[in-house]
Amino acid sequence: MAVRSQHASRPQANTTRFYLSIAAALCQPVRLHRPQDHLPVVRGAVPARHRPGCRRALLDLPDSGEVRLRARLVGVDHYGLGSVSGGTIVDRFGWSWLYKIQLPFALVTLVMVYFFIPWTIEASEDTTSRDETTEGRRLLSLFDWTGALVLVISLLLLVFVLGTAGNVLPWTNPFVLLALFLFPCTVYALVRVEANAQKPVLPPVLVQFPFRNIMINAFFLSIINYIVMYNVTFFFQAVLLETPAQASTHLVAPSIAFTVVSAISGATIARLETPKPTLRISQVMLLCGAVGLMVMATILPRTETPGALYNICLAMPILGVGMMAPSALLLLLGMSDRNNHATLNGGFIMMRSLGGFTATSISTTIVQNVFQQTMRPFMTSEEIKKKIDSVRLNMDNLQTLEEPLRAQVVNAYRTGFIVLFGLVITLSVLIIFGFIGVSDGQVVQEAPDTAEPGSVTEMEDLMGDTDDSDG
Repeated sequence: MAVRSQHASRPQANTTRFYLSIAAALCQPVRLHRPQDHLPVVRGAVPARHRPGCRRALLDLPDSGEVRLRARLVGVDHYGLGSVSGGTIVDRFGWSWLYKIQLPFALVTLVMVYFFIPWTIEASEDTTSRDETTEGRRLLSLFDWTGALVLVISLLLLVFVLGTAGNVLPWTNPFVLLALFLFPCTVYALVRVEANAQKPVLPPVLVQFPFRNIMINAFFLSIINYIVMYNVTFFFQAVLLETPAQASTHLVAPSIAFTVVSAISGATIARLETPKPTLRISQVMLLCGAVGLMVMATILPRTETPGALYNICLAMPILGVGMMAPSALLLLLGMSDRNNHATLNGGFIMMRSLGGFTATSISTTIVQNVFQQTMRPFMTSEEIKKKIDSVRLNMDNLQTLEEPLRAQVVNAYRTGFIVLFGLVITLSVLIIFGFIGVSDGQVVQEAPDTAEPGSVTEMEDLMGDTDDSDG
């Protein structure tokens, strides 16, 4: 087995970044062009929780400004390129090619990442292989395997309920009822296991105020982000009767807006040395954007509205998310000493990742349940029922329906999106309330008497190390 190099050379890193960017770009529209699917589909080969880590591992250049610039260029590339090309691929070759065309790029990226990623960032010359093996075994023995297993089981139960209840399976299905019963039981078991674990998977600091509020807000923030991004093409195909190629172009504005506003927010926070102003502004933008989504679903479809206005409605909540994400993370890190930074950062990423797949499941469940309930009075014959089911399986069949059935189907989908965007407004309000009483980012040490020397962290020390591009 080949041994990975201590530092990836610049050509190797650049080549790996290129393939990673292409694979991510092709992954971008995968979920978005199958909005009628009953089960959520993973967005791509590079999950959101892995993207920041991949960039920091591969970019070995000491110039942090160049690192952040290249990371943002990769983000703009894979969001913009994926949004524009996805619809064309679907129209010309079919949605399945969005999966097939990823494979060569993803496999090459996997091989290059394995061989060229640094084995360790800071390796000690006097550390032997035996010492590394012993240390690795010690860490594995301390790992909370029971807590990790219970956590995985609880998350699987949650995803199963959100992805199938009322959609693939009825709410009265025995498996759905069993999952609903077992989920709170596993959560209770997780709390008991973590309370007695030596190295808990979910450390107690994550559930203490104010860290708890920021973690919950990160979860809600990610749900809002992915609800918008995963349902853009679905909305324009089902409500405005656009083709996949036309619908995918509406992804460009919010995708690029996230990357741009994240970069601007980072520079602003670094200049002001506090995330408080950007955090407050982002809350206003998020709430206004959520209201804009409701307007987009209720008023704009009834009028002759230019596409630019739809893009503004889509970009506003994403601008709020893009500004709030780095602000909340810096607020979180600035309120703790260095000993808790890894724990808090890991918890923040975990909550955002959890929000990502929760959003895909819950959005599909809401839209499909509302659609079925709205269309139930119109299912007067077996023929009509088959036509409606064919639309749920393939949005292209919506164009073949005759009036007034087509108008009824469009109205049912629009009602589903109104309910879904109502959830976005609710989560935005909860986020605003969640930040009430939270400090503006000044350092707070939980245990000054046990803190290591130099553990006090000033806000400006965190500026050059945070680049959240989880779009």
